[in-house]
Amino acid sequence: MINSTPNYKILIAEDDPTIQFLYHALLAPLAILTILSNGKQAQQALTQSQDYNLVITDNNMPILTGLELLASLPDTITIPRFMISATPDSYDLHQTVQQHGALGLYQKPFNCAKEFRTITSELLQHGQSPTLNSYFKDKYN
Repeated sequence: MINSTPNYKILIAEDDPTIQFLYHALLAPLAILTILSNGKQAQQALTQSQDYNLVITDNNMPILTGLELLASLPDTITIPRFMISATPDSYDLHQTVQQHGALGLYQKPFNCAKEFRTITSELLQHGQSPTLNSYFKDKYN
């Protein structure tokens, strides 16, 4: 019998139930998902356990924003992470996200679900994503 349980774990901070459903539909085949509704819950989860392979956070959330979440994480948490945001495209926000230890900013809505899933898969398997780097280069350079 083949084990179809994903070996990877993704922590997602996202307050919108529709986007939570989208994450589940796109990423559940790739990893075990922990989807939390605000940055404070994600912060608490990450201080209790770093047993995740990837962190994806929204920016505009109640209690603690994604940017505040990223800024609050100590350097000892080295899990790859990136922000997904509907905030109008901003090179400054992308730079700030990177300064707080994340790979960068990916814009909502997802223009290409396949691209997003490829990025996630690359990050889970290798801790880096040529597809995401190409997205950043095209978007912010």
